[in-house]
Amino acid sequence: MLAPPHSVRPSPETSCHWSQSALHVAAKAQNTEIALLLLETGANPAAKWGQMKYQPLHLAAANRDLGMVKLLLDHGAPVDGVFGCDGASETALHCACSTGHVEMIDLLIEHGADLEAQGHYGTALGFAVHHRKLDAVRCILGSRSSFCYADSALF
Repeated sequence: MLAPPHSVRPSPETSCHWSQSALHVAAKAQNTEIALLLLETGANPAAKWGQMKYQPLHLAAANRDLGMVKLLLDHGAPVDGVFGCDGASETALHCACSTGHVEMIDLLIEHGADLEAQGHYGTALGFAVHHRKLDAVRCILGSRSSFCYADSALF
């Protein structure tokens, strides 16, 4: 067996580039094919990286990579896993609201994302407002009435 960071075991302890797991690297590189292979061979979708404790789901959400987000959620990534320090813990939903990716916001909510989770700009709604993402604001407001991006034109 090779020694880390070149080990063939994709465990959370197997890391490379500044303590990132191979799954973090795949998520950051938007490579769902490699991520799937890693997950199927035991990679931890909840592995944390660095001082900010990023999980692969956070990287996928920040990259607007809906396919990767779906893959990670389907393999047990915690939808409300937090990253951050100095009291500013944020979730993948906060990332999605910051980028205005309405379909991703809807997916995260469908998987049980906490709309009231607090981050640097408050709740997911606060992130959408701060980043001026009107469709994301509509989605968050609409989700409280059990509809989201598909019906956002009603606002």
